[in-house]
Amino acid sequence: MKKNKLAKKKKDRSIISLNKVRKQLATKKVFRLLKIPAVILVLLAAIFLSARLLGNVATSNATDALRAIPSLFAHSGSFPYHTDSLSFRKADLIGNDMIIVSADNAAVISSSAREREIFQLDSADSKVITENGRALIFSNTSGKVTLFGKTEKLGSISVDSPVNIAALADNGYFAVSYPSEKVQSVVEIRNSRFKKMFQWNCSKEFVSAIGLSDNGRNVALAAIGAENAEPYSRLLVFSTGNEEPSVDLRFNGTALLKAVYTSSNRIIAIGDNKTVVIDKKGKIISEENYPESSLVAADTDDNGNTVICFREFGGAKFRLIRYSSGGKATCSITVDYTPDAISIHGSRFAVSSGNEIRTYSTRGEELKTITADNRIKELLISANNIYTVEGSSICKY
Repeated sequence: MKKNKLAKKKKDRSIISLNKVRKQLATKKVFRLLKIPAVILVLLAAIFLSARLLGNVATSNATDALRAIPSLFAHSGSFPYHTDSLSFRKADLIGNDMIIVSADNAAVISSSAREREIFQLDSADSKVITENGRALIFSNTSGKVTLFGKTEKLGSISVDSPVNIAALADNGYFAVSYPSEKVQSVVEIRNSRFKKMFQWNCSKEFVSAIGLSDNGRNVALAAIGAENAEPYSRLLVFSTGNEEPSVDLRFNGTALLKAVYTSSNRIIAIGDNKTVVIDKKGKIISEENYPESSLVAADTDDNGNTVICFREFGGAKFRLIRYSSGGKATCSITVDYTPDAISIHGSRFAVSSGNEIRTYSTRGEELKTITADNRIKELLISANNIYTVEGSSICKY
């Protein structure tokens, strides 16, 4: 009888011990699961505190990263991501995510189609430019300009007239150009805290393009004018601490339409019949001429790597030229299909025609061809993905 009781006690103790072990194992498992996000939180908190020392733009990047943590544990969305075709205005990359501008809002979605944030907009014709994880939204019918991060509105300003063009620097400085009663164009540069750092009044010409250096303290401007019924363009380079240009070049018979201030301090000026590369002192590094009004498209990434497309003489074929941020033409290729859209990111660029996408290397070698389900209206290439606008859908390849 005593043996049975002793055996029962031993059995009970073993059951209790086993339950205790199970609880300990379960607790350890929970701590292991919590350990990863806890480490992430600690690291990001450290980044956030460090970023505060660098200013509100760096802080906004850290804030975006912190606010993105809950989405890591949420269910993913899916592509195609559907939009309202009537209200859709523009899609662009904002860092590794995407911003989709419609008539009344701007939605930031991740590469897995999770909606990070939706911002309400004031103008139905809003336009967007992006740089280093931020977006500048403006309108040609309004003087309001707003800077957004991926998860928050960073601030806004209002100028006296509707904004014609704008530019955004890597550090959050931005520039706007608008007309006034006294001059053709006014150019303002604001820092990341929206304080005015520079203003230039252009009395005779119309400012057609703005390119900002990464630190926002240097600016390249293209301005178009006419003399004796003949068009010309000026390419000017300013430091924000000086109202007089350090460079002022004139190109007769050319309309400069885009100015890129690269991360290597080169300026790539793209016109309707030529593309010119200069250094910040005004020395011409290269000049590519092509038939008048033959420019089809041009695209630039955050570092200033650029690809242009124009019709060759005769119009049956098209030339694609890629420029590095250092201003060097790394490839020049001729294609016999009609490019509808082009996009560049780092060492790759992509070209769409109909429902086909072709990707190329820095040397112009064709990497692969992708067939989409529908005709492609817009094309965006990121570090890892290719996005298209097809009808009312955003697709990923």
